Amino acid sequence: MPEPIKLKKRCFPKEWSFIHVNQTLIKQGNVFRRRAQDGEITQDEALAQMPHALSVKSGKTNTYGSTIIVYHPETGEELMRVEHTPFDPYACGAQIVIKTQMRVVVLAEKTTVAPRPAASPENAPTLA
Repeated sequence: MPEPIKLKKRCFPKEWSFIHVNQTLIKQGNVFRRRAQDGEITQDEALAQMPHALSVKSGKTNTYGSTIIVYHPETGEELMRVEHTPFDPYACGAQIVIKTQMRVVVLAEKTTVAPRPAASPENAPTLA
């Protein structure tokens, strides 16, 4: 029986791609966003000067962009989209989101529950 192949830690097949979100570049881009909001530069000028915070690392190449789309290798169907929208953040303040119409499974799930309303004297339990 052949001996199993020993892989080094973090050894992945060559066809793997890694999507990286660079938080430092997001913060650098916030400077241009604030300048555009203050009217110093236009929004188009700010977008042209902002560094792209998303990158795809594949092999030895590193490609930067503001939107990354992942397609199914056989059907060509769009599986997910990673978008950086500095001028249109979500209500929570998130500038980068991952959108998909595929089924999503959450591992190590933790569910948060809204807190109960504080007890008031009107609805306090009575002892009988």
